[in-house]
Amino acid sequence: MIKKCPRCDSGKPRYILHDAMGIVCGYVCDDCVEEKKSTYNPDIFKQDTTSYRQRAMECGESMEPDE
Repeated sequence: MIKKCPRCDSGKPRYILHDAMGIVCGYVCDDCVEEKKSTYNPDIFKQDTTSYRQRAMECGESMEPDE
């Protein structure tokens, strides 16, 4: 099991980066989390998922309604 960050090999503890919908974006540590986030559309990390859901539906994804 990998305990250190596989992204930057800093030796710091890793954790799973999730987007606002709970989808896994990869493993990161505190040193590389912003770099990893920068590779994605910033909308996916916002609390308000309206824009995220709209873009996903435009791409043909089926989205469950907000509860």
